[in-house]
Amino acid sequence: MRQICTLFTGQAGVQMASAVWELLCLEHGVSRRGFIDYEPTLQEHSELGSVFEEVPDQERYVPRTVIADLEPSVLDEVRQGIYRELFDPDCLHSYMEDASGNFARGYYTLGGKMVGSLTNSIRKLTEKCDNFDGIMTFSALGGGTGSGLLSLFHERASIEFAGERMVQFSIVPSHKMAVGPIEIYNCVHYLNHSADFCDLNILLDNAALFDICTKELQVIRPTYTTINRVIAPIVAGMTATMRFRCNLNGSFAEYLTNLVPFPSIHYPLVTFVPFCTNMAAERSRYVLN
Repeated sequence: MRQICTLFTGQAGVQMASAVWELLCLEHGVSRRGFIDYEPTLQEHSELGSVFEEVPDQERYVPRTVIADLEPSVLDEVRQGIYRELFDPDCLHSYMEDASGNFARGYYTLGGKMVGSLTNSIRKLTEKCDNFDGIMTFSALGGGTGSGLLSLFHERASIEFAGERMVQFSIVPSHKMAVGPIEIYNCVHYLNHSADFCDLNILLDNAALFDICTKELQVIRPTYTTINRVIAPIVAGMTATMRFRCNLNGSFAEYLTNLVPFPSIHYPLVTFVPFCTNMAAERSRYVLN
């Protein structure tokens, strides 16, 4: 089974990490403290190792992930939240001030002070892998950290991890949930800078996610937590073929072969069905019975 490293950057990335790892822990039977309550078979141990790193001395598993934000308050919620014992503290990176929603601050000034530590953390994770497959990164392109710092990391990673696959999940800004006037400019700058450094860039439209919550899930006032829990099963579904035994798309290389006709055309459309409320799911179950 191949191993994957993940990187979550910016406020949206940090909040996305909580939702994604909450679901991955449920799928692999890992508790909030990183322990499992069953004796894994050889196959299950291999599946756990695809995204989790085993801590031999403590007999527990920690996510093979790095979470970073220039502003510490959002990351402090992870350090003090219900999953505070799950993540490796050395893989949680924060700085003293934020990027103020500005690509230039994340790319040219503040980002340079953090990108070295991010690269070192990813390198330490990859060196422990027996069959490393690639790096998955997550961010919202409207923020300064998610666009600027991540662009800088992609450039650095193209040198430090030359030849390794880079897959990005990007949330494209929407006017329905805009928090700053220059979000679209940050997005354009990121797409321009990272075009040559990402092998696969999966774009998630914030407006579409908002509509799914309101129209399909019937949530009157969606929050960022609601949207992140819509994103989580999409990420879990895409990585399921690499986390569990599967004959199709078992590695990033197979994904690229099947989805990318030319290197410059690496923006596939992602879909997930069905989205339904608990009441609708119960109704369908009774009809089938």
